[in-house]
Amino acid sequence: MTEPRDTALRPEELRWVCDPASLPFETTEEIRGSEGIIGQDRAVRAIELGLQVRSKGYNVFVCGEPGTGRTTSVKHLLETLELGRDLPPDVIYVNNFKDPDLPIAILLPAGEGSTLKKEMEELVVHMRTSIQQIYESDQYKERTKQIVERYKEREKEIVRQLEEKIRAESFALIQVQLGPFSKPEIAPVIGGEPVQMDRLENLTRQEKFDPKEFDRLKEKATELTTLMEETFREARSLKRKLRSELAELEKEFGRPVVEDFINDMKRGYENPKVCDYLDKVQEQILSNMDQFKEADGEEQPTAHPTIDDERYLAYQINVLVDNSGTKRPPVVIETSPNYRNLFGTIEKVIDRSGHWKSDFMHVKAGSLLRANGGFLVLNLYDFIMEPGVWSALKRTLKNRQVDIQGNDPFYILSTSALKPEPIPVDVRVLVIGDAYSYRILYAVDPDFRKIFKVKSDFDSVMPHNEESVSRYTNFIRKVQVEEGLLPVDRTGVAAILERGIRLAGRRTKLSTRFSEVADLLRESSYWAGKEEEKIVSAQHVRKALEEKVHRIDLIEDKLQEWITEGQILVDTDGSEVGQINGLSVWDLGDYVFGRPTRITARTG
Repeated sequence: MTEPRDTALRPEELRWVCDPASLPFETTEEIRGSEGIIGQDRAVRAIELGLQVRSKGYNVFVCGEPGTGRTTSVKHLLETLELGRDLPPDVIYVNNFKDPDLPIAILLPAGEGSTLKKEMEELVVHMRTSIQQIYESDQYKERTKQIVERYKEREKEIVRQLEEKIRAESFALIQVQLGPFSKPEIAPVIGGEPVQMDRLENLTRQEKFDPKEFDRLKEKATELTTLMEETFREARSLKRKLRSELAELEKEFGRPVVEDFINDMKRGYENPKVCDYLDKVQEQILSNMDQFKEADGEEQPTAHPTIDDERYLAYQINVLVDNSGTKRPPVVIETSPNYRNLFGTIEKVIDRSGHWKSDFMHVKAGSLLRANGGFLVLNLYDFIMEPGVWSALKRTLKNRQVDIQGNDPFYILSTSALKPEPIPVDVRVLVIGDAYSYRILYAVDPDFRKIFKVKSDFDSVMPHNEESVSRYTNFIRKVQVEEGLLPVDRTGVAAILERGIRLAGRRTKLSTRFSEVADLLRESSYWAGKEEEKIVSAQHVRKALEEKVHRIDLIEDKLQEWITEGQILVDTDGSEVGQINGLSVWDLGDYVFGRPTRITARTG
C-alpha cells in the first residue's frame, strides 16, 4: 500500500514538461516514419488470433474509443500478416435446365470461372455453325426426305382406306367451314350429291324425306364418323412418330459434333458439378437443335452471340466472383453495408412486353461473397440499423453459406420466384465498434458470443517511456510525410508529447488517440504556414491548441459573461447558513470545463 505524502505537491509537479534537448534530433526530417502499430499489443495479439484460427466462430469484434487506430490497425494487419490461406475460388451460377427457377452454384479454382464462360460462348458459336451445316448437308436432307415420304405414304394409305369405306356405304367426306376454320364431316350421297345430315333432318320434319331411311343413314353416319375419328387419331399419331423420328435423326447427325466439343471441355475441369452441367448442356442441345438453325437471311455468327441473343441465354455462365487476377486472400472493407451490398441481390429487368422478369444471369454478388476465402471489415454503426442485415449476417456466419435473395423491402416490384442455390463461404468478419455495444450484444444476443469469439480491445493510453516517446515521434514523421505537412522541430515535438500526456490524464501514460494527435499536427502546420514559417515549433502547436479551444468554448464564455453581468449570482464573500459554493464540470463531448455552482441544503 502506498504511504501518504509528507510534503505538499509542488507547482511544477502539476504538469509534465518535456525537455526539447532530450530529443535526439533537430527536426522530424532526421527520423523515419512509423510502420507498425503503436501501443496496442494486447489488441493486436487478439486480432492475430482471430485471423489465423480457421475454426468456426472466430470472428473478431474490435473495441475501443474512436481515434485509437482501430481501422488503421486492422488494415495494416490484413496487409502484412502471412495468413497461410489458399487463393479463393471463382463463384459462378449456371442454368438449371430441369428447373430454371433454381440456378446451380459452382465453385471453381481461381480463373476457371471466366474460362468456362468463354468456352460456353465458343460452344454456342461452334454449334450455330456446325448444326447449320448439318441441316444443309445432302445426306441429312436425303434421310429426312425418305422418312417424311414414308410417313406420308402411310398417312395417304389410311386416308384412302377410310375414303373407300365411306364410298362403299354411299357416303362422302366433306369439309364444313366454321368461321376461319374448317372441319371434316360425313355426309350421305343422295342423287349424286353429298347432303349434310342437318339438311336431311329438316327435310324429314317437312315430310319430304323418308323417316326410316333418315334413321338408317343417321346410324350409318355415326359409325362412319367414329371410324373417321379413329383414322384421324392414327394420322396424328403418325405425325408425332414422324417428329420423334426426325428428332432422333437430328441427334444422330448432331451427336458426334456436340459430344466431341463437350468432351474436350470436360477434360479441363475436375469439378463433378461442371461435368454434370456439361452433360445436361449436351442433352439440351441435342434436344433443341433447331434453335441453332439460322433463319433465312440471318447472318452467320462472327462473335459471341450469347451477349445479345436471348435464344442462347440458357447456355450463358454468370461469373459472380472472378479471382483470376487475385494474388492473395481478398480483403473487403465495406463502407456501405446495406443488405444489397453485403449479401448480393437478384436484379429485375423489363422485358419487351413491359413485364418485370429475372433469370440466373441477374444474380449479383455482395461483399460477403467477394470476401470469400479472405476477410470482411465492417463498422458496427454502419450496418446495425440497416433492415435485416444483422439477422442475415448471423445466419450467414452460423451456416457458413450465402443465400442470395431479391431485396425489395417495400414490395414496389413483384417478387421473383428465382431461388439460387446457397453458396458455401469461408470468410472471417471483423466488426469495429465500442465496448458498450459489445457488452450489450453479448448480454442480449445469445448468437453473438458464438460467432464473435474474439474480442480485440484497443486501449486509449500506453506506458510513457523512452520507447513509446520514440514511436510517438515516428508517428509524427509518418503523418507529416504522408500528408505533405511542414517538418516539426524538437520544441514542436515536445509540445505534442506534452499534449499526449495531458490527453492521457497521467504523467506515466501517453494517449493513443492518434486521430487527435494527427489533427493537432495538421493544424500546427497550418498556423506555421500562415506565419510563412518553414518549420513547426512549439509556438505553432500552442497556437493550434488555443485556436481549437476558441472554436468550441462558446458556452463557457457565455456562462462567464452571465456571471460577470450578474445574471448568475455567485457570492464570494461572507457566509450563509446551508449554502456553499461548489465546482461543476461541464462535459460537452469535444470540450470540458469547470464553473462555480451554488449548492443549497434545505431541511423540513
